[in-house]
Amino acid sequence: MPFVIPQPPLIVIADDFGGILADYALQAGRWKASKQSVAITGTCASSCTLYLMAKHTCVTASAKIQLHAAFDRRDGKLVPWATDLLMHAYPPPLRNWVRRHGGLTANVLTLEGHDLTSMFPVCATAASEGMVALRHH
Repeated sequence: MPFVIPQPPLIVIADDFGGILADYALQAGRWKASKQSVAITGTCASSCTLYLMAKHTCVTASAKIQLHAAFDRRDGKLVPWATDLLMHAYPPPLRNWVRRHGGLTANVLTLEGHDLTSMFPVCATAASEGMVALRHH
């Protein structure tokens, strides 16, 4: 009988509109290191986009990624070093897409449909249905 290594459960991110960058960076780093599988469905905006750095990330047909420069929630000013951190964390195809669309600025860039599914695998329907969605508040 072959030895089977159990896989961690699929984590589904659904309609996550972001939050504190450091919190998302830490979680994304843990998932990346553990080879955690992550499925993104619905809107993933702002800090949530760091979850795209996980090695085993898939997207559903309804996924919509919204990207923008990092800003300080206290005063609304852009934070260049944090914006650089975002860009560095993104996989090269996403980084290139962002650059082609003007870079990360205060304006929101939306990535969805064919452009998104050409960069990330589409989640298998059975794996993405009926899963508990995680949201940060």
